[in-house]
Amino acid sequence: YVGAFCYGIVIPLSLLYVYARQHMILKSSRMTVACASHGDNLKVYLYKLRECTFAKVPNQDDRSTRCLVASAAAYIAVLFHGRASVWLVEGAVMVKPSTHP
Repeated sequence: YVGAFCYGIVIPLSLLYVYARQHMILKSSRMTVACASHGDNLKVYLYKLRECTFAKVPNQDDRSTRCLVASAAAYIAVLFHGRASVWLVEGAVMVKPSTHP
């Protein structure tokens, strides 16, 4: 009876709790989008999706800085070959390909 109770009630409730907690914690990451403009330099911004509109994310915390750098690294991997310089400017990440080897 103890095994049936654990498999029938305790384990499903524990899994439901873990799923709900994961859903709430990861909700903010699903609402953030990285957009880039590519001219002489690549400029990467973070935007939050809010009811079908985009709002620029203010660069106030370490999390948004890490997301910007990770997004810039993904863009660098796809768009540039070789080295690139990366710097943070006014809530955006600027990327410039290096000309020297």
